[in-house]
Amino acid sequence: MALCVGGVWGVAQLNGVIYVVCCDSSAVHAFSGSRRLADIDVEGLRDATDMAACVDTGQLYIVDNCCCVWRVRPTDRQVVR
Repeated sequence: MALCVGGVWGVAQLNGVIYVVCCDSSAVHAFSGSRRLADIDVEGLRDATDMAACVDTGQLYIVDNCCCVWRVRPTDRQVVR
């Protein structure tokens, strides 16, 4: 089973975890080494186009096709649009 049917659109690394966003999903997929971790659901996210991570704030920033920026804090799964 493929992780992303429509393709990977963003990859970021934060605190030893790799995060992946796909254009066809509202989830942020997380990996530590070869182990898949629980996905982070970003309710309302559509057509992610890129992602970045900030070590200083410990947050992910996701851009979508609707010109929105989503701030995701993986430690407590808080999402702000």
